[in-house]
Amino acid sequence: MKAKVKAHLWTSGRWFALPFFGCSALIGSILAGGSLSELNTWLGFIAVALFMACGHSQNTYIDWAVGLDRGEEKSVEKGYTGGCGLISGGILTPREVIFNFTGWFILGLIPAIILCLRVGPYILIPLALGAAVPYFYTRGKF
Repeated sequence: MKAKVKAHLWTSGRWFALPFFGCSALIGSILAGGSLSELNTWLGFIAVALFMACGHSQNTYIDWAVGLDRGEEKSVEKGYTGGCGLISGGILTPREVIFNFTGWFILGLIPAIILCLRVGPYILIPLALGAAVPYFYTRGKF
């Protein structure tokens, strides 16, 4: 049970990558004329963090679903990520991973919708493009 909780909350989201994604979001906000003291900046940061976790979890599922993480043909597992092989290693079931990335996505929608109401609907364009990244990333492995 402890391994499943850790997999859901930590491993599948690959939170080690947050400084890279989060700093990009903060720098983008500042370059767009915002500041670190504005609510919009932090709503964007939180949305990016939650969508990042969603994308990493989606990638875990997609790698398994298309056969990259099945049997001896598993994709390379890196010690610093731990995300690869959650399904093939028997830690989580495919259904649990689907619930995981759906949960991260729904949580990410909360600050994204608030941000959309504050700045306008055009913020939905990068949101949609960001949500599609795991599919294009996996497709690029073929």
